[in-house]
Amino acid sequence: MQFTRRTATLAGLSAFAGALVPGIARAQRSDWWMRDMNGWMLDTQRGLYGTLESAKKTIRLVSTKDSQGNAFDGTARYLIRFPRGQMPPVSGFWSLTVHDDSGGNSIGSQNALIVRPNGTVDIFVQGYPPPVLPGVNWLAWNGGPFRLSLLMNRPSETDPSIFTGSWTPPPVGRIAYAYKYNPNGRG
Repeated sequence: MQFTRRTATLAGLSAFAGALVPGIARAQRSDWWMRDMNGWMLDTQRGLYGTLESAKKTIRLVSTKDSQGNAFDGTARYLIRFPRGQMPPVSGFWSLTVHDDSGGNSIGSQNALIVRPNGTVDIFVQGYPPPVLPGVNWLAWNGGPFRLSLLMNRPSETDPSIFTGSWTPPPVGRIAYAYKYNPNGRG
């Protein structure tokens, strides 16, 4: 096997997962990062930064499809809903970035995110402002093709954790044109 950055990352992830998830058979430990998590996958090119030890500091997930498995459409609107108590479990920060041909735009824990009365956090991903209440959590892009990434700085190693599978990122749902947003959490 030729040694490349990708094979080094994959080998490092297997060892890292094995070290973090004791008591599970090696085969199960070594593939947690390969599974589809609600349309999100570990970015094996940039998913871990630096050495195995620094993998505990930063993980990057990427998504190119909605909750129905369809590629993101530059003319559509999307919603990412974090349920109550299910924000990315990190001791550092997290950010959600939309990448398009003009660069990227981010929103995350360093923003003053609006929490709905039921405790959920909705992030709208679309090329124009959502036609709802002012000040909604809006991740804008230019309306063309795009992908999303979720950067988790110092992800939790104990439950809830992406490493143990007790936390997964929420799916990216496509919003129908006639979607009615209810700020009280029932929409």
